[in-house]
Amino acid sequence: MKIHIKDRLELSLSEIRKILELLTSIWPPQVGFVDTEKMIQDYSRKNLSSFNKVLLYFKGEELIGHTEIFNREIIVDSERKEILALAGVCVKPEYRGKDIGYSLVENAFRYVDNGQFSCSIFQTNVPGFYERFDCKQIQNKFINGKSTIGTNKNPWRDPYVMVYPNTCIVGDNDIDLNGEGY
Repeated sequence: MKIHIKDRLELSLSEIRKILELLTSIWPPQVGFVDTEKMIQDYSRKNLSSFNKVLLYFKGEELIGHTEIFNREIIVDSERKEILALAGVCVKPEYRGKDIGYSLVENAFRYVDNGQFSCSIFQTNVPGFYERFDCKQIQNKFINGKSTIGTNKNPWRDPYVMVYPNTCIVGDNDIDLNGEGY
């Protein structure tokens, strides 16, 4: 078993297909019919930031774990701050409990540890998993200043928002995620 860290632009069609199969098995789409080809096109055309990587955990040819990291500019107290966005952390259910997810997140957070980013902000429904990394929950109100349907709507889907490392100071003010939740 091995982790591959790849620039999002370098992914093959086969890798994109495997990523989407894993993601939709963990988070099934809300609609009844899944158009795989459209999903592949959307994934391939998604606006990428200047830093966008995927961490893929393979067992042979089988993709069993995934996470995506990218830079996101947020706005805190009228100050722009570039952070590491962490998204799509998942492991096939039959491989959970084997530290695969831990390895993926540990490798992702190295971009903070090496000083490339000051911190990471992300959403989760399993905060206990991330507390192992010295992450902490934050209670700030989040908005999406780029939204066309109202900036006051919470851009996150999951109930918990966390930061890494726990020494990251974001204050108590509103944070403009400056885009959709991830």
